[in-house]
Amino acid sequence: MATKILRVKQSHFFKKFSMEEFIENLGSGTLRKNTNLGFLNREQYIHERLAWEYGGNWLYLLDTRLLFGNIATVEDTKVITEAGWFADRFIKRNKELFPKEDYKVCYINITFPDNSVKEGIALVARKVHSNFLTKHNHTLFALIAECKNDEWQPCMEI
Repeated sequence: MATKILRVKQSHFFKKFSMEEFIENLGSGTLRKNTNLGFLNREQYIHERLAWEYGGNWLYLLDTRLLFGNIATVEDTKVITEAGWFADRFIKRNKELFPKEDYKVCYINITFPDNSVKEGIALVARKVHSNFLTKHNHTLFALIAECKNDEWQPCMEI
């Protein structure tokens, strides 16, 4: 129980960091060095901050690169079953830790900036308590299962 309380306090503490505080205290050596040299750093900062606060699979992309739909559950498909269990645990855990945050599960089609495309099951943030996610028309999400060549593959450790 004490570990859980400490984790919540740390998470709330770090979520309040400004961009400068995050880079100085938690940013990678490359991010700190290049920031000090005057490099434009917003893209790397967002990438590292997402990984720190949410995990390495979370992305923050323009809404125009995303199409959302409903998920159909399919019998005897282990990846879909496990994606459902993972999403359920994630949503319940986050509701306990960060009650103001809100997530949904949906089918997603993503077109990345290099024009590659992925589709599958995603956790999508509808409301988050992170002061660094300020761009309008952007969505925070994590692909948790990908449908590739009509085969389901996990994208996160589920």
